[in-house]
Amino acid sequence: MDAATTLGGNCVGMVANAANYAFTYTAGSAPLFMKVRSQGDTTLIVHNPNGAWGCSDDYNGVNPALRWDQPVSGTYHVWVGSIGGGAQATLSITERE
Repeated sequence: MDAATTLGGNCVGMVANAANYAFTYTAGSAPLFMKVRSQGDTTLIVHNPNGAWGCSDDYNGVNPALRWDQPVSGTYHVWVGSIGGGAQATLSITERE
């Protein structure tokens, strides 16, 4: 595990060197929404196809979330990390919040 600050952006927490998940998305008119649910304090970090970083911590309590109103098509790389200790987490990716 490495500090999330090594990835890019103003991200916090500890994450793996490689993304936990990657997926290819074809954008339409809907927004793209990602969220993490966990009993522990987690962080969500996404590297977008356009090269930008998205970081979230404590969006809903200790659960992070990110939303793109006009997402771009391409491959998204996703890291789910921890703040102060590991915990099981569930990542959800949807076009509905």
